[in-house]
Amino acid sequence: MFVPFISLYKYNFLRKYILKIIEDSKNSFYKSSTIREIFKKYHKVTIGLYSYRECFIPGAFDPQTIIGRYCSIAAGVRAMNRNHPVTEFTTHPFFLTEKLVLFLLTLLNFYLKKSAMMFGLAIAHLSYHG
Repeated sequence: MFVPFISLYKYNFLRKYILKIIEDSKNSFYKSSTIREIFKKYHKVTIGLYSYRECFIPGAFDPQTIIGRYCSIAAGVRAMNRNHPVTEFTTHPFFLTEKLVLFLLTLLNFYLKKSAMMFGLAIAHLSYHG
């Protein structure tokens, strides 16, 4: 029904009006294939059917972002640094930096010193004794 809007969306001054018309229609963003085509073509963001709310704010997500079906995106959510490993234990940035290594070395050093005091032997971490 809103197919002409896809080609008219290229005009920046019309964009907010087109989005408002689609949102106010009985189809709304919830099920609109038109709004999904607009976001895929002009914003390079793929949004699955029945996803709704903040995913339809232009610029909220980086190009090439894919949002699956049935997703509810809360107000104020923005995608930041989306290129992180998803095969790790966690995706928190703390665990992806040198800070973790320094923390673990400090922790290891503490326990080595503590155990050395218990047994009367002290060997510094990362040292060579040949």
